Order: sequence, then structure tokens, then C-alpha cells
Amino acid sequence: MKKEFRVYLRDLRPKDAEISYHWRQNDHIWKSLSGPRYFVSQAYERLWVEKAMPNDGNQRVWSICLNDTDELMGFGYLSDIEWENQSCTTGKLIGAQAAWSKGYGTEATLQMLHHGFFRMGMERIESHQMVWNIGAWRSTEKIGYHRSGVRRRAAYKDGVFYDMSQYDLLKEEFLPWLDKYDFPGIRTQCDKEGK
Repeated sequence: MKKEFRVYLRDLRPKDAEISYHWRQNDHIWKSLSGPRYFVSQAYERLWVEKAMPNDGNQRVWSICLNDTDELMGFGYLSDIEWENQSCTTGKLIGAQAAWSKGYGTEATLQMLHHGFFRMGMERIESHQMVWNIGAWRSTEKIGYHRSGVRRRAAYKDGVFYDMSQYDLLKEEFLPWLDKYDFPGIRTQCDKEGK
């Protein structure tokens, strides 16, 4: 019998910024991200969510929510989409501390990969992790990504350059997951509200 996911992906909504703004104030979260830390106001976060909502061309961004409560847990994305080469990059942020180390990020990533491979026609999807972020690379390797190298001094944070591990996964390497989980589609606002 196939497993059901405990989380689902849905389109971003403007009100998501009210929750994600608080995540941006967390030092631990900033440390795990590849970019430098900067001040994020509530207005800036609303603007970020609004800009990420269209899901066009080069990027797809979704909210990660708990199935049981619909609570927003984080964001997931497919970015750097190269349609001609059928490749892209995946990433996620689990912002709700109560959701850390419970496998929700892994489940969300599996759904993003399914969407990338079977809805968007990708052949290869990669991921980049800070080399010291053990939880992130364990989750990445658990899914079946292969470590393909190190991007030396690829992230500049707090005045220091850090290495990033690079991983990739091919479509055929993802296929065994189809026997383990029942993959739903991405929920739109209309799906959830019954319109």
C-alpha cells in the first residue's frame, strides 16, 4: 500500500507573508540559507510573496502546508529552469520550528520532484546545500540525489565565503518513489476552497 503525504504543496497566497515574515527574523534559518542576511520588513516580505506568486518562466514557488491543519510550514521551489536542457534546481525552507526534523521537507521535495519530472518534463534536477548543513544533505541523499561535487566558495555570508555541496537526480533515479507514495497534484486556491 502506498503512503500518503503529511504535507501538500499549494500556490502562494498574500497572507503567507504574515507568517513567513517571522521566519526571516530567525538567526538559525538565516544561517542555513545560501545568501547573505539582510533586513526584512513586513512590507518587503509581502512584496516577495507577491512577486513569487505568478509561477512563470524560470521559477515555480509553492507553500508547504500540513494536510491535517493546513498550517503553513515553509516554501519550496523549482528555479533556474532550463526548458531546452530539461533541468532545474530545487530548494526549500521549512520555517516553522515545530516542523523541523520531522521529514516534512523530504516529503515536500518528493512532490516538487514529481512535478518537475512528470508535469514539467525535466530530465535532471539539482540541489545545492551548505556543506555544513548536515540535515539538508542527509535529506537530499535520502531521496536519492547523487553528490556531484562541491561549489567552492559559492556562498558569501557574514564576510566569509562558504563551500556548497552540489547534488543531482535524474528522472529514472526518481522512479522507485512512484511505488512508495501516492503523488497528488499541486493544490490551487480553488482546489482548497472548493470553487
